[in-house]
Amino acid sequence: QGRPPAAAAPAGEEADEADPFESEEVWQDKAGRWRTTFPPPEGFEGDEEGVWNGVDWYSRSLDPREQAAVEALLARADETAAQERARECGRRDRFFGFAGGENSSFREAEPYATSEPSGPAQGPIEYKSLVPPSPTGELPRSGIATL
Repeated sequence: QGRPPAAAAPAGEEADEADPFESEEVWQDKAGRWRTTFPPPEGFEGDEEGVWNGVDWYSRSLDPREQAAVEALLARADETAAQERARECGRRDRFFGFAGGENSSFREAEPYATSEPSGPAQGPIEYKSLVPPSPTGELPRSGIATL
């Protein structure tokens, strides 16, 4: 199920590269409850499977402080993901010429030139594309051209 993002070292401390965290130390079970294999804190009264001895399988629920720490990590990860999404939506809108916003429509794009004819046709239509035209003049068979 779910795994919290890796925690950063506390302020003023450096991460211990010699003892990195694994992805199995804290997880969310199928019922959505957070569990850990870390030894229990002093006075722990939560749910435990096995007895922690550092060798045999052991898991337990989180205590309130641990639960709060996981929720804070998840909130920071959600905020970071939302910021990244907003940044990428802005890049998309700039690329396509949209007005902006999460659900920009192609109809909001500024046309390259007026769509009204300005007079009699002056010559061949100018083809503008990110894909170079085929040397044979053939159009791609599908709606998507490959390079």
